[in-house]
Parts: sequence; C-alpha cells; structure tokens
Amino acid sequence: MLEAPILMETSLSPNHAGKNSEENDLDGEEPSWEEHHVPEEVDMMERCLKLVQKWPQILELLCQEETSLKDIRVSFETLTEILQYIPESLPEAIPTVLDVIQKILNVYIGQVYRALQGGNPSTVIMAALNLLIAMVAHSQSTAREVLTSFNLQHGVLRTLVNRRNPKEQEDIRGCCIRFAMAFFISADNKVIKQVLTNKDFLKSFFRKLELDRVSNIQLLLITLSQYVVCNPTVSKTEKIHLLNDYTLLQFAALYRWQGPTGAELDTEVQSSEALQFPEVRQLCHQFLMKVTCDLKHGINFYDGTLGLSGKNCNPILLKFLLSLHRANEDMLIQDLVVNILRTCPDLLNPYLTSCKYSFQPMPLPSWFANINLLEKILSGQVVISTALQQANMLCTSYTVLIAMVNTVPTVLTPVLLSQAVKHSNLSVSYHILQVIRLILTRGQGVIQWLRESKMSAETVEPIQSVITQYQQALMKALPEVDTYIGLLNKLLDHPVDGDGSDNNVKKQDSEEALSGKEAKQSVAASDLPQLPKRDNVLLLLFDILSAYQQTIPSSFAQTSYDFSHLPHILKHTEATLQPDIEERAIKMLLGFPEGKLRGFKEVKGESGSTVMLLLKQLTSTPALKVKLLNKFIKETGLFDQAEWEITLWLDKLATLEQNESAHIVGIFYKSLTQVIRNPHPFNDKVIEAMNWAHTLVQKDTTDKSVSHHLSAQPNVLIQAMSCTFDDKWFVKDEHLSEELPVKPQPCSAVLPSALEVFTQLKGQDQRLFSQYISQVILSIIDWQESPESVCYLLHQYTEAEGSNIKAQVCWQQVLQYCSLWLPSQHYLDDLHVDQKCSSDETSEDKSKDWRSCLRDSIVQGAELGPGDFKILLQCDKPEVLLMTRQLLMYVNTLQEKQTKNVSAISRSYFNLLQDILKNAQSHTKQNQQAMQTIEDTSAVTSTLNSIPVYAESQDEEWWIDMACLVLQHTLFKACLVHLTGAYPIPLPRQLKSDKQVWSTTLMDSFLKCIQVFKQQLPTQKLEPLLKPFIEASFHSFLHLVTTKKKKTEKKSSQASKGYTVELFKKICLYGEATEINEIIGALIQTLESKDVSMTSTDDEWHVCLLDVLCQLLLIIECNPSMSSGSLKEDDMIPTYCVATLVKIAQKFGNGKLDKVLLKILNEDSKLTAAFTSSLVSTWLDEPSQLTSEVVSLLLKYSKKHRHWFEEWFAQSSRQQLLLTKDVLLPVVVSYCTHSCNSLNAESPMISMLHSVYWRWLQDWLLILNMQHELEPSDQSKMDLLTHLLMHSSKDVTNNLLRTLTTKIQEHQVTYHRFQLQVLQLSVERLVCLRGSESCTKKEQGILQEVMVACLQSLVRIIKGSQSQPSSQLDLHLESTAAVVEYIKKDWLSGTPALNQVWKSFVRNGLKHCYQSNKMIQLLSSLVELMYQPRKCAPNDEIPLKQASTILPLPLLYQIVLSHSKFLPTLLEDSTDAEIATTKESLVLLMLTMVRLEPLCCHKAHYPVLIGAYDPTLSTANAALLMILRQYEMNQASSFEDRPTSWGQVAISKHQSQKALGKSLWQQSTMKEILQQLEPDTLQDSSTHFPLHRKLQIAYDSCTPDIWSHRYDPCFLFPLFSHLLAPECLVDCQQFIESRALALTLAGLSSYDSDMRQAAYHIMTFYLGHLEGARFRGRREVYYLMHCLKNSITEPNMRVPCVLGVFVARAALLMLTPEHFLYPVILQYLLIKPQLQITSVPLFSRLVYSSSFKHGEECSWMVSLLTDGLQDSVDVTFYQRNSVFTTLMAFYQSKLATKQIKDGILQLLDRALDIQDSRHGLTKLLMPSVLPMITNTRSESQQSHPSIVNLLKKMNPVNTTLQDSQSISSIIKFKLGSS
Repeated sequence: MLEAPILMETSLSPNHAGKNSEENDLDGEEPSWEEHHVPEEVDMMERCLKLVQKWPQILELLCQEETSLKDIRVSFETLTEILQYIPESLPEAIPTVLDVIQKILNVYIGQVYRALQGGNPSTVIMAALNLLIAMVAHSQSTAREVLTSFNLQHGVLRTLVNRRNPKEQEDIRGCCIRFAMAFFISADNKVIKQVLTNKDFLKSFFRKLELDRVSNIQLLLITLSQYVVCNPTVSKTEKIHLLNDYTLLQFAALYRWQGPTGAELDTEVQSSEALQFPEVRQLCHQFLMKVTCDLKHGINFYDGTLGLSGKNCNPILLKFLLSLHRANEDMLIQDLVVNILRTCPDLLNPYLTSCKYSFQPMPLPSWFANINLLEKILSGQVVISTALQQANMLCTSYTVLIAMVNTVPTVLTPVLLSQAVKHSNLSVSYHILQVIRLILTRGQGVIQWLRESKMSAETVEPIQSVITQYQQALMKALPEVDTYIGLLNKLLDHPVDGDGSDNNVKKQDSEEALSGKEAKQSVAASDLPQLPKRDNVLLLLFDILSAYQQTIPSSFAQTSYDFSHLPHILKHTEATLQPDIEERAIKMLLGFPEGKLRGFKEVKGESGSTVMLLLKQLTSTPALKVKLLNKFIKETGLFDQAEWEITLWLDKLATLEQNESAHIVGIFYKSLTQVIRNPHPFNDKVIEAMNWAHTLVQKDTTDKSVSHHLSAQPNVLIQAMSCTFDDKWFVKDEHLSEELPVKPQPCSAVLPSALEVFTQLKGQDQRLFSQYISQVILSIIDWQESPESVCYLLHQYTEAEGSNIKAQVCWQQVLQYCSLWLPSQHYLDDLHVDQKCSSDETSEDKSKDWRSCLRDSIVQGAELGPGDFKILLQCDKPEVLLMTRQLLMYVNTLQEKQTKNVSAISRSYFNLLQDILKNAQSHTKQNQQAMQTIEDTSAVTSTLNSIPVYAESQDEEWWIDMACLVLQHTLFKACLVHLTGAYPIPLPRQLKSDKQVWSTTLMDSFLKCIQVFKQQLPTQKLEPLLKPFIEASFHSFLHLVTTKKKKTEKKSSQASKGYTVELFKKICLYGEATEINEIIGALIQTLESKDVSMTSTDDEWHVCLLDVLCQLLLIIECNPSMSSGSLKEDDMIPTYCVATLVKIAQKFGNGKLDKVLLKILNEDSKLTAAFTSSLVSTWLDEPSQLTSEVVSLLLKYSKKHRHWFEEWFAQSSRQQLLLTKDVLLPVVVSYCTHSCNSLNAESPMISMLHSVYWRWLQDWLLILNMQHELEPSDQSKMDLLTHLLMHSSKDVTNNLLRTLTTKIQEHQVTYHRFQLQVLQLSVERLVCLRGSESCTKKEQGILQEVMVACLQSLVRIIKGSQSQPSSQLDLHLESTAAVVEYIKKDWLSGTPALNQVWKSFVRNGLKHCYQSNKMIQLLSSLVELMYQPRKCAPNDEIPLKQASTILPLPLLYQIVLSHSKFLPTLLEDSTDAEIATTKESLVLLMLTMVRLEPLCCHKAHYPVLIGAYDPTLSTANAALLMILRQYEMNQASSFEDRPTSWGQVAISKHQSQKALGKSLWQQSTMKEILQQLEPDTLQDSSTHFPLHRKLQIAYDSCTPDIWSHRYDPCFLFPLFSHLLAPECLVDCQQFIESRALALTLAGLSSYDSDMRQAAYHIMTFYLGHLEGARFRGRREVYYLMHCLKNSITEPNMRVPCVLGVFVARAALLMLTPEHFLYPVILQYLLIKPQLQITSVPLFSRLVYSSSFKHGEECSWMVSLLTDGLQDSVDVTFYQRNSVFTTLMAFYQSKLATKQIKDGILQLLDRALDIQDSRHGLTKLLMPSVLPMITNTRSESQQSHPSIVNLLKKMNPVNTTLQDSQSISSIIKFKLGSS
C-alpha cells in the first residue's frame, strides 16, 4: 500500500542533494533564518519551534517584488520542511499552518508561478513543486484549496513534465509526478474526480514512460491502482476517459523497460536499474491486469451476446489487444491477452480474426508460437460462460451459437484443421491435435452441462434438440474421422485397406507436391520445435477418437474403417509401443455402440479374428482387454438370457497355465464359432432339457407311489421358481398355473456346443479340455436355483453314442455331483464304482476352498463342521454372494434328498446363512467406524492398513444385492405361498412324522434375514423387495383375525399362526395406511367381541392380537409418511372408535394399549368424551404411571372429568390417598393447574388437598439440600405445593416462612432452589393477603428474618461457587431478587443481623461474582432497599446506632469502582449479549448509588465515564448520560471536561493530555468530532427520531430497545451547539455530509418544546456560519435554509417530519449538481422563497412527472414519504394531501416499476404499524387493496409476502367486508394460483 510519506521521501529537507551547478548562478545571500538551521541531532520539536518563529520574515520576504530566486528557493524549502514536520511535532500549531497555506495560495501564488518558469534553475522549480506537494499532502482540505487556486492546465507544467535528468537522484519530472499523485493520495473522492477531469494534464505524465526511473513508475502505478482503479466511487466511464487505449499502450511499453538512458550514467546505477527490470515488468503486469480484467474495478463491460449482436461493448480493450504485437513471444503479455479474453469472451473472435498472427499450417517457428498462443487462449476460456447460462433459457439456435463461440474459434476452419492434421511435418500435426483435443474437451463439458441443466418444456425447446444441433455444429467445424484414421495408419505404418502400395504412391506424390519455398523453410529453420515422439502422437490420436465417441458419436457413421482390427495392428507394429497406447485404444473400442465392431471376422494375413487374439492373451491381459472380449461375446446375442455365464467361461480360462491355454482356447473358440453360425440345434437341446425337467415334476406330482423315480421339486416350488429372477410379483395368480411359464434358460447355447465338441475330442486335447469344462459346468450348476435341466443336459451328452468322456476323472466328479439331481439310481451305482477306482488318481492334498466345503457336505450328506465354518466365513464380500446363492440352492435340494440327517444338515446351512449376515454386519460397522476415524484423526495410513475400508455406497449396494438374492430365491418364495394359505410348506418325506421341524427352521431363518435387512437397509430400498411378502402377510393376518377359531385346532396350525403373526409384526411398518387401518378395524372388532370367560389358550391368542393392535396404532401415530391416510384425521378416528379402544383397555388392562391411548389423546384433545367415568375410576383406584398420565390429560382437556375426579376424591379415604400419593401426584397437579379459576382458599377441594398433602409436602421440602439429587416426582411435588401455597391462609404462610428461616439459622445450610421458590411465593402470598393494609410488627420481623436467611444462603453459595455449577448461583440470585422486589414496599428499617450479613454479601459478591449480571442487578435492588430514606414504623423509632452500623454508600461506591474488573467490564465494547447486559446492570447500579448519595461523585471518575459512553439510545448509554449529568450537577466536572469526544477516542485524548500537560493539549476540531459519528447511523437516527423524548431526560424516560443502535439527540444537540458556536471554525459542508444537519432538522418535529428549541438554536448558529463559508453549492444550501426560515410562522413551531427529511435530502443534493433531481429541486425553490408547511414538497410534480427519469423520481419521492412517516400525525398529514389514494392508484398503473411498488408497499406497511391510525387507514385503503391483489396475480409473485403482511395487519380492524369472506380467503382466492 502506498502512503502519503512516499511523496516526501526524496529530498524535502533544505539540504537535499538535488542541487546542481545552476544554483551557483543565483545572486544574493541566503536569508538570516537559514543560518540558524538546527542540526539533526537537536530535538525536532525545538527545531520546528524556531522555524515557526521565522514565518513572518518568510512571508514578508515573499511580499517583496524583487525577491531573488535564491531567496524564493530557500523560503520554499523552509516552508516545505515546516509543513512536513509540524503535524507530527507540534499538532497545536496546525491552525496556524492552515492559515499560512491559505495565504500562500491566495496572496503569494504569483511567486509560485514565477518559480515554475522553465528558464529557472532546476532547484528553484523543484523547491516550488515540493512546496505544492507538501500543501496537498497536509490534509484533504488543503488539497481542495490547492486544486481550486492552482491552475493545472497552466502551460508551464506541460514543459516541466518532460524535463528528465537521469544523472541526478531527483529531477523535475519526478517532482511533477509526485505533485499529480499527491491529489490521489489525499483520498478525497471529490478531489480525485476533479483531477480526473483534467485528463490532458494527466496524460502528459504517461508519454515515454519506459524512459522513467523505477521510483516514478512505482509511484504512478501504485497510486493509480489504489486510488483510481480500485476506488468504488470512480465509475468505469470516468476511468475510461483516463485509461483509454492510448494510455494502456503507454503502460504496456513498460514490458520493454530498460531503465533511464543516458551517456554519462554510472555503471553502478545502470546495473541497479537492470536488476529491477523484472520487478518493473511484474508491476506493470499487475496494474494492467487490474485495469482490464477486474470485473469489479476494471474498464471491461459485459456482453451477454458474446459479440453476436454486432455491437462491440469493449472497443478500447480490442484496440489495446491488437496493439500488443509480442503476445506470442512475451509470456507476461501472453498472460495478459489470455486473461482479457477470458474476462471479455466477446472479443475472442474479433481479436483472432483481426490480429496479425497467421494460423495457416506451416513448419515455421512463428506458426508454432501462434498456435501455442491460441491454445492458451482457448484453455483460459470458461467452458460454461454466463452468456451460455442465460441463453439456456432462450431458443435452441441461439443457445447453439453462444456455445460455439466459446468452443471453436472462427479462425479454425475445418479445412485449416484437416490440412494441419494431414501435414507432412509431424510437429504441425501434433500441435493441431492438441488444439482439437482441447476443443472436444470443451464441447464435452458443454454437452454434459446441457444434460444436467433444467430447462422448462413450456418455454424452450427440448434439451435433446439443443444437444443434437450443437453436435452437428461441432461435426461441421471439425475434421472427419477418416482424417485421423489416415494419420493413425501412417504412424502405425499400416495401410488403410491392408495393402500398402497405393498408400505409398500417394505419400510420395504428396511429398513431391510440396512447394519449394515451404521445403526450404522447413529445412532452413534451425529453431523449429523438436519432433514429437510417435507414441505421444498416438496417445493424442486415441484421446481424440474417444472424445469424438463421447461428444460426436454420429461422426463415425461417415467412415467405413473397421476398428475391430486395431488390436492386430497394434500387435504387429514394428516398433515397441507404450502400454498406455494399447490401453487408450481399447478404451476407444469399448466406446463403440453395439454392432459396430466385428470381433469374430477373420483378419487378412492373421491366424484368426480379434476375439481369437484376445482369448490367447487372456491369461496375461489387463482388465480392459477382458472387458473388450466380454463386449465382443455379449454382442453375439448368445448370452442374452444368461449374461452371468460369460464371466464363468472367461474367468476359468484365465486361470489356466500358459502351455495349456493354447489348446483350450482353440477348442473354446471352435465352440463359440460353431454356435454363432447355427445356434438353433443347441438352443433346442437346452429347451429339451427344460421340458424334461418340467415333465418329470408333473409326473412326480401325479404318481407319488414310485419312490425310486426322480424326486422332482414340489409343485409350489416349481411354480414359484417359474417366475423370473427380477419379476416384481412372485405369485401372479391366486390359482397357480399348471402350464410351464416363460422363464429364462438355465444356460446359454454355448454349453451344449462345447459339450458336443468335447465328445469329439480325443487324447490329450480331451483331457485338457475336460479339466476346463468341468470347472465351468460346476460353476454353472452352483449358479442355478434348480439345476435339473443342466444336469440332464450333461447326462445326455455323457450317454450319447460314441461318447468316451465318461472315462475322464474330472468328468466323473462332475457326474457324481450331478447325480444329486438325476433320477437314475443304477447310473449312480456305476459311477461310484468308477469313482472308487479313480480315487487314487485324484489329488486331495490341495487346500480346501469354500466351494469344495459346500460340495463335499451336500455330496457326502454331512453337516458343516467348525473347520468348514472357519473357511466359509473368510470369504470376501463378492464371493459371499456366490456362496449364499449356492447355499440356498443346497437347502432347496435337501427337501428331496433321502438321508437321515437332513434336519441337521439344513440347520447347519441356515446357521451358516445367519453367520454370514452377522459377519457382514460386523464388517459394515467396522467400515463405518474406520471412515469416522479417518474423518476425525489424521492417522489415515494406520487405519487403512488395519481395517478393510469400503465406501458406504458400496456397502449399501452389497446389502441390496444380498437382499435381492435371499428374498427372491425359490426357497423363501415357498414361505410367501404358504402365507397365502393355498399350499403348505413342502416337507421332506422322512420328516412327515415331525412336520414342525422343517417349517420352524425355514420360517425362523426367513424372519432373521428380514430382521437383518431392516437394520442395514433404508425403508425406501427394502420396501420394494418386501412388497410381495407385505401383501401376502397382510392378507394372511387379516384372514386369521377375521376367521372364527375352530374348537379343535392342531398344534401345527397354531405354530403356523404364530409365524404369520411374527412375520406381520416385522414387516407391518412397510404397509400402507389403508391396509393398516383395515386390520386395525378387524382387530378392534375381534377384541371387542372377546368373552373374558374363554380358555387360557384363547386368552393368549387375544393378548397377542392386542399387542399387534398397539404396535399398529403406534406406527400410525408416529410415522409422518402415513399422515395423509392415518388415524390422525377426524374422519379416520371418530370418537366411537376410541370408545371401543377404551372398552378393550378396560377389559384387558394392557399397559401397551394405555400408552397408545395416551398418545392418541395427546394428538387430539377432542377425544376425551370417549373415556367413561367407570374407566377413570378404575384407573384412579388402581393407578399406574401410564394411567396417571392419561387421567392427567383428561383433567387438562375436560371439565367433566375434573368433576368426576372431585367426586372420586371426596369419596376416597385419606389412607387410600396417602398410599397412592406418589402415583396420583401428576393427576392432582393437573387438576390444580387447570382448575385454578374455580379454586380459592375457601374451596372444599383445597381444604381436602391441604389436609392430605400439606404435611407430606412440607416434610419433603425441609429435607431438601444442595446435594439432594432430584427425582422425577420432585417437580410435581413442587407444583402441587405451589398451588396449595397460593391458596393458603396467613398463619400457614407465616409458619412456613419461620420454619424455613429457622432451618438455615440452626443448620447453617444453603437453600435448595425449591426452598427459595417457596420463600418467594410465601412472601408474595403475604403481600397479596395484606392488600393495602400496613405491615404489622410481627410481619416486619418475619420479612427481616427472610431477608437475612436469603442473604446468608446466598453468601454460602457464593463462597462455594467454584465447586457449584453456575446455574445454582443464578437461581439463588433470581429468587433473592424476587424476594427483595416484594419486600421493598413494606420495608421500614434494617437490623444488626441484616447489616452484618449485608457487609458479608457485598464483600463476597463483589469478590467472586463481579461480572455476573444477576449479581449486579440484585446488588442494585439491595442498595435501593438498604439506603432508601428511612421511614418510621408506627409507634416505633429507629435507633441511630443501627444506621451507623451500615456500610457507607460512598465507600461502597468506591469499592465498586476500584474493583480490578470494573474497567474491563465498563470499557469493553463487545457484541456479546451477556457482556452488554452486565455492563448495563453495572451502570444502573452506579446510577442508583449516585442518585441516593451525591457524595459519591468525584471529578476523577469523569474521564472513565465518558470513555465508556457511546451517544446511543441504549439503556446503558442513557444511564451513563444521566450519571454524567449527576456529576455536572454535583460540580464533579469542569468546563474543560466538556465531552467533545467519547469512547476510546476520549480515553486516548485523556492519556495524551495527562502525559503532555495542558500547555500542549489541543481541542479537537469539528472534523475530528464528527468523524466519530457514523453517517449511516445518523441518517437512520434522523428518519427514526424519538419524537416524544425529553431533552431534560429522567431515568424513567429511557427509550425502547429497538432504538438502542441509534444516536441520542439529548447528547448530540448540546454537542452541535458547542461545535457551531460563533467563535469556532466550522466546516459547513462536512456538517451536511456527515448527516448532522439531517438529525438537527428532524429535531424540529419533536413534541418536546425544549428539544425543538435546541434544534432551532443549532440551525441559527449554522446559518450564521453558512454566510461566510466557501464550498461548492454554498449559495444553494444557504438559499434552502432561508426558504425553511421563511416558512416558520410561529416561535418554536413544530415542523412536519416529511418536511425536515426533504430539507435534509435537498441540502445533500445541492452539493452534487450532477444529480438528476438537482434542477427539479432548485426550480421548485426558486418559484417562491419559502416552503409550504401544509403540503408534501414536490409530491404531485414527481409522481405525475413526464420526465424520462420518471421512475427514479417517483422512487425518490416514495422513499422520502417512507422516511418522513413516524406517527399518527404524519398519517393524517398524508391523508390530507391525498398521498395514500394517489399512490394506490399509481400502483395499479403500468408506469409503476417493481422498485416503486415495493416502496409503496413498504410505506403502507410502516403506516399500518402505527396503532392509532390503523383503523382509519384500513377503511381508506381496503377498496384499493383488493384490485391490487388481482393485478399481482399476473405479475411476478415476489411481492406476495408484503401484500399478505398488509392484509394481516388490516384484518383485525376490517369493517368494509360485510360478507363471510375473510382476508385469508381473499388471499387464497387471489394468490392461490401462484
């Protein structure tokens, strides 16, 4: 930051080094004062004093006409030094300095012009310039004086600016530059703007700026940047007048700055200047960046059309850009160009088309530099510009044009780009490819943004149309794909058509066609960039092709090139390629749409197709190649119904060894090609196997006597299995169809094709392929839910004629595994023999995996052991899904397996499933904890190493897959079918004797799975999976509830009902409200009809139903999603329904139903009528916690139930009530709380309650202490005691008070908060009982004891405050303060005990709780109580010795002020509410003591008080002002202490005065005083002036808190009167600009005559100073004040508020003649030299104006009316002038802008806030408001809240609408459409 002292840092002293030989030519001797120059070591103050004494001699010397130049020089140098050091050394001499400056400018300005003549020596000229600089730098006022008196357009300055002297440290040009910059550094905006109007004067400094020294350049650039460019008051238009293209070009010349040139410069100077060359360039760059690129302060303008409109919004910047000819060479200039074009994208195409840079492709260094510049320009552009975002709401074609402006520059034509890509020089191609990639990246960003943007279909065309047209425009602007293919084949040395002869000929012809000139240039250029590597070009090419796929996918339709051959081309490339190239190529191939690539097509010259190549590389290929191979195979359509099978074939193939894979790949490829050529025979084989399996099932269901036949799945499972895996409904019809439904194939046609090829193999090939296909088939079987079809398919090919595969060992293992699902027992026997024979050949040494564990268990018929569990539970999450699928398939198989231990095996499988889910839950929990640890700590590495972290989304996705797998499996679909009641759960034959075993195991596992999924998945994701179960469960449960129970019911049926109920409980949360309501109705009907005399079994069943009913009712009540259809609606839960629930609750006595009734009653109090007296009596006789809460609510809402309670209470015995007192306590409290209006001290109910509970409550109260832990019932006891105490007699209250005071005196304990509350209530009760009677001596003694006890308890808790929570202390303080407030009115005198405890309280309270707000407030109340004027009690006298024992109030005042925390508390200016409240309490305490005892005031306190004061209307500051007035009344302040400053400024001045003494102390100037006041706050205070505030304030007249931030006129008016005294120097212009005049004018509207008189007094003083003032606009302001004066017709007359606001604003406008209202107001004033008091000035003229700026004029008038409206008198004044009716009519016109309408609504809102005038104003406005609502409907709805607010304020007093329509219905009708 540049400060003012920089102007003086180069030789402002008299002995500066700027003298040269010209000084010797001066005649005469130096003046005498120069001989007494003080040495530097002498004190500066003494030096300044001696120099000041020479001022008369200097001025006398300047008066002489024949003064020599040498005398002038020395005089000017001395004056300069004085002006430089006086403000720092002798601040009291500043007025004298100002006087001297005015004399120099007004009297001796001729000597200055004489010294500036061009023929004078340089030292004389520089002395004159330095004097001018010193005068400008002195202050803003002197800068204005110099600007007014000195002619900047004087011709002598034009010649002096160009006088450089590089040999000297300082030259004339440097002084001229500092002189000009001094005006800017003064920071006076008016001075700056006036200097900017002299643009010719300033531009003379910019010529040949590159020849200046560093100091001049720094001064110019930093000053202009800080005070002109970054100045918010200087508009962009004003900046452009100075910073045009010529000026910017002069600044840009600094990029070539080399320092000042001179033949005789020293070598050291030249070297130092050379070192500063980078700094100058960087400084110039920063300045130009700020000027051109800063959106807030720069000279750029926004063009929303990006130049498409044909209008150039930034012509200066365009000319400046075109003048920068080295942008492609200089990096800083290049950065400047890039940033300017980024800021102004509308200049992009005009600049590129008009600049001198050529972009035609040629291998020249200039072209590479140009293309690099173009690339950086494009990189700097914003992808989604503001113009594009705005165009998004317009038509499609315009949006495309805007998007293309920022995407492809017009200079890059398609022809140019194609030529550059095909260029023979690879560097040219590489550079242009980089540009094309950048264009495609930007285009991709635009398309992505368009897809994500929300466009309304009603106003614009569909988004896809925009994207399509944009893609077409891009395709036209960019080269075709064949262009890149040609370059790709050229780089890979591979012809396009497979034959390289033609391509070579074309290449040779193109090389010969090169022009000789271009060839010579390419050869001769030695500085060409190095040729790029081929791999880099290939990477770039594949990136571009991938970008084409994503951005312009339709561009590939124009080429016939087969990209599927690309892997072969890359493989056979002569040179080795980087791995990244192949990766990019595969990514590009993966982006092609389906059917575009032909992977199975044979490639010429190769051994196979691309698929064959990828299969051979599968063992060592990266994952991308696997994806590509998967894409090729998937596009054949063979795996449409079994996509999962592709992964199985390829994964097994990738695990083979390298030497075996070649044979197997060939065989597998043969299987693929065979089925691709003709898939129908193999699909027929698969369908035949499916039909066989279905036929076998049908045969098994019809003939169950054949036990050795194939045991197919039961019909119910087959039908459930027939649904597709992703089918939404598992059961499609009530009666399951017997026909085979359409279902996906169990495998693809590749499997039978591979089996056919397998049967034809022999020897080694068959052995190798058998290992591979065996693993694949096992995986395919494990994937099935019912693998019969696959097993039958294998059986067919094994038994086929000529097949010899049965002999393979691996195949025998597969057949043994398949025998589990095959029916042939004879075949299995043969197989076992073969397996035995080959058992030695199998290797069992290999470690077991999870697949082998499960297969061995199912094959051997053995349950899983601990070792198996350990292996199975170690799987990763992806393998867990496969294992779960295989496990469920085995469980399904066990239903038909003939073994003895089926139950044990099934149970172990189900246990494994539960362990899998638990293990996954623990992993998920660890994952969440790990993620939380990573977020909370920095130990990321250790956490990642210790815990496997998965993303939260991955965990949720895994749980969703697991839930789909389990809930949609055939096994659990059987549970669903069982729930429908159509079929029982199928059981194994050997379990027929124990049917519950299977169903129990299956249903338990199913319910546990649902419970886990509910914990891990959110409702919205689990509900779709459970929807079939939800419907079936609801249907089944409803059937159970509505069906009458049979007399004899089997145990199995009872168990089935139990599972149905359990399942319903778990998933009822997901049901819809209508279904739940239906079941609730059925349950209520069933339970209502239940007979209590039924059997115990029935009773258990109905209790179970009752639990379900309670659960459903709680779901309906608690679930917000069911609110629309829940029981909360009046029509959903009528009273009779609740009455039924009440009957059920009375019948069963269930606590859960009581809880439901409690919640229902809480939601709707109208349902109390359903609760009968018998039920209430039952609940009261045998109460519980829940029933007590219900009865409490009934007593709260129902008067009838309170009457029932009174009857029951009267009939109950006292012993019974005491036994149930704890449980019934909430009921009694509720009764007392809501019967307070009908209860009194004489009420029988109060007497009964008192007799039962008073002694119990009093004993409870007495045992309380500070360490007592509150129980839940203690608050209820306190509430009941409060109610009884408020109706107690005087004797009872006195006894209770004596008991409590005796306790603290005897036991020396601290009161509990409940005891304090009782003390407070008891004292309040005593005061209420006594009424207007005087206090007796007995009561006086009790009150004194209470006061002593409270203070003693408080002292004890203060002493132990460090160990007690602050809340305890606050409660004691609040309660004690309340007691004091009640005792105040009856207080007579203190006692010795009270005086003693008072001293202890003061000492401990101030010591420990000084900054406690409540402590200070209590202390203030006690001070007023203890030190108030004494009153004598009847027939009694106060002993004088009691008054002498009390602590003296002045001493207490001194203790408070001398505390160590007094100054921090009082002087701290914090926004914290607690600190502010503490300060307020402390000030009020001081005020109380000062008012009670004047001796407290001391003069030493005054500086502290004024330092803490702020002239606002807050309570603290108002009290401080009253304290200051008390000090003045008690002669504790002197005239020197008159407050001209306050706050921190006052403290600083006091410290300075104390340090320097009164001799050096200087009174503050008016400017310094007014700078302490914020103009905005003054303006707000004037428009919200406290009209009823008295000038002579009292304590009770403190203003409300809403005015706490506004200034207090009671302080400011005396201050203004002091500042405007006739003997003071007044800046009249500053008095207006600081808004002090506005506050004074607002005082003329006050209702207090003293306040108005003070305002008139200030105006009189101001008018007197205005006569002799000098500032622009003085005459206009003076005339305005006289107009106001002429309008006052009575002494001390009250002026309307709006008139005062108008005069204040008009005075401010008189200072700115350029304001559009200046001529209007001036013309109004000139019509008649007075203002009309009875009308609103200029109202009709501005509202009905025909000016072009009518909107601004009307807005100004509405704002004036709003600020001038303060009370009902102003409303009447406006009504008399028809303001409201006129504005309401104008509101509905088309001339009213949104700003005017908002202003009118704000005015009406402010008028309706005035209560006194709201009624009449509503009658006046209502006829106009209704049409206004209608008009608002068709406009923007932003003003709706304001209109609604107006209508709400008008509604209570509306008398014009006589019909039934209310304001709310009008709002709904008129504004409902919005």
